[in-house]
Amino acid sequence: MAQLQDIFTRNLRNHRRKCGFTQAELAEKVNVSTHHIGMIEMSRNYPTLELVERIANALDIEIYELFIEDKYPNKELTRLREEIRDDMGQMLNGFLERILTAKSGEEKTEIRFIGSSLEKPDITVKSVKSGVPK
Repeated sequence: MAQLQDIFTRNLRNHRRKCGFTQAELAEKVNVSTHHIGMIEMSRNYPTLELVERIANALDIEIYELFIEDKYPNKELTRLREEIRDDMGQMLNGFLERILTAKSGEEKTEIRFIGSSLEKPDITVKSVKSGVPK
């Protein structure tokens, strides 16, 4: 289990970056020097409880959020992977549909990309009469 100070400094840095603040900008908002914020983020200085409260307010978070360990640090990475997988699936569906429709003439081929893995996707292909005369 990580030490509370390590959790605090990691969360401080992550929340500060998420808000788009530099150390100097955060320091200005909480009325301390940039050097002091840098020293806190390097675990060389310890903030007072009053400063912790000002930091949380500046970052628009609850105080406890600076002290809890993130059990899922890769949430954003996981979300991006899912978004990329879905986008690739849609592109693959469109590409295969264009290929198979062009070859089959009056039949339209319905293709579905299913599954959560790009390594072993489940692809179903079904021919459907389009009703378009030759």
